[in-house]
Amino acid sequence: MKQEAVVGIIAEYNPFHNGHAYQIARAKELTGARYAVIVMSGNFVQRGAPALIDKHTRTRMALSGGADLVLELPVCCATAGADRFAEGAVSILDRLGVVTHLCFGSESGDLAPLQQTAHLLASESSAFSERLQAALKTGIPYAKAMETAVLAESGISLPEGFLSQPNHLLGISYLKALKRQQSSIQGITVKRLGQAYNDTAFPPSGHADASGFYASAAAIRNAVLTDDPSWRQAIPVPALDIFSGALERTGCLTSDDFSQALGYALLQAAPADYLDLSLDLANRIRKLLPAYRSFSQFAALLKNKSNTYTAVCRGLLHILLDIRQSDPELFLPAGSAAVPTMAVRILGFRKDAAPLLSEIKKNSTLSLISRLAEYEKDPVSNANTDRIFRQTLRADALYRLVQMQKSSASIPTEYEQPIIILNS
Repeated sequence: MKQEAVVGIIAEYNPFHNGHAYQIARAKELTGARYAVIVMSGNFVQRGAPALIDKHTRTRMALSGGADLVLELPVCCATAGADRFAEGAVSILDRLGVVTHLCFGSESGDLAPLQQTAHLLASESSAFSERLQAALKTGIPYAKAMETAVLAESGISLPEGFLSQPNHLLGISYLKALKRQQSSIQGITVKRLGQAYNDTAFPPSGHADASGFYASAAAIRNAVLTDDPSWRQAIPVPALDIFSGALERTGCLTSDDFSQALGYALLQAAPADYLDLSLDLANRIRKLLPAYRSFSQFAALLKNKSNTYTAVCRGLLHILLDIRQSDPELFLPAGSAAVPTMAVRILGFRKDAAPLLSEIKKNSTLSLISRLAEYEKDPVSNANTDRIFRQTLRADALYRLVQMQKSSASIPTEYEQPIIILNS
């Protein structure tokens, strides 16, 4: 087992779709890996919103689509900006002690310029910083300024708009995290198929390449929320049955379902040290709070040149969930003997992945939690671990409460949710 390749993937699966199934299969093919380990965001995601459907349903979907083990990324990392998101997820994969490759999607499918850029940014020299600042002072967009600085520093000529692509930016964050954590994990990339990451309009029926129908998760979410049944062709059949059943039982959630809870949190909060909340945004929140009506309305009101809509949503979500600037740092990266054991929850695994779990148990510096009752009986002896773990549980409790209020369904608590084991 130690000599076998094991590929890691960092994902939200919001929801799991054909492109995700393709990535898992292709990642295994490229690496020769028998197992794919997924580090997945839980009930809240990086764009500053609740996941469309709960993490247990998304875990089932992933396992049905080729994943072998699904671990949860703590909410303070899952909802953070790209670098903190990447640092937390890469730390989990690295500290498992068995993962050999990290596979991520990209618009180009070309790893070399991503690695070269990540190397420059991970060990950013004063000369590079000066070049970047000089380019920014000319008034060009940040992505273009970065491309200019990379060319000046290294001679690498990036294609126009290369650093404006969402998957490229996230891929660079993953590669930076691997370098900073001195991880032996090798990065690989798979070219994204079908729609662009941010496309929200569903592609025309029958729009597919030779290998299948690929729509973006954003377009699928939009189609689900507008009762457009076209989304069904973009999800693999086993996962489709799971997703459809969950939608019938509990429906789906959006940011505005949390408007009342956010309004109360804003009245209680002094927006100063919340994660991803700039001083400018904190001041705008104070000034415009009397105009608050809903999550999305307030986010749109707060948006300006300094704060994108997504950045605003992320800041508001951190106020709602009480996630502070220091919280992601508590989930310390690998590479130091002083790093304490941290608790990570197993959401599910395939039954035939038992050898993988045995090998992780031998090599991991993480405490893997399969049942919450076990954690309560013998919690990891570390205050940081307990804060991060319970912070995620509080977020889950809020998600469940809003889900039950909206659907009138009876939903188990996290303590009642069994680990998902998929028979092969």
